[in-house]
Amino acid sequence: MSDAYDVLVQTDRDALEHKMDGAVPVGHLPFWRVTGTPRRTEPGRAILFSDGQRVIARGVIAKLEEGRIWFNPLEDIDEELPDDPPSRGFKYVDPVEVPA
Repeated sequence: MSDAYDVLVQTDRDALEHKMDGAVPVGHLPFWRVTGTPRRTEPGRAILFSDGQRVIARGVIAKLEEGRIWFNPLEDIDEELPDDPPSRGFKYVDPVEVPA
């Protein structure tokens, strides 16, 4: 069992449109810009996007590098927040197992 966390980001839906499944060209991965290299998450964990009230999109982290979190194209969802979303940057949150 890993000690890696999911990542929660607050943004608006418009900022995610080109990162959604169906909008990303086949063979490409979208990314989110961050400061530094995320150290407490790993590929396979979720990246969750919140509008401040609900989780509105989810992807699976594909790779991490300085300044970027790369992930699979996002799926549109409407779920409760796992924690208060950050007003800037991102926050590590406990992983939630998603049914396949």
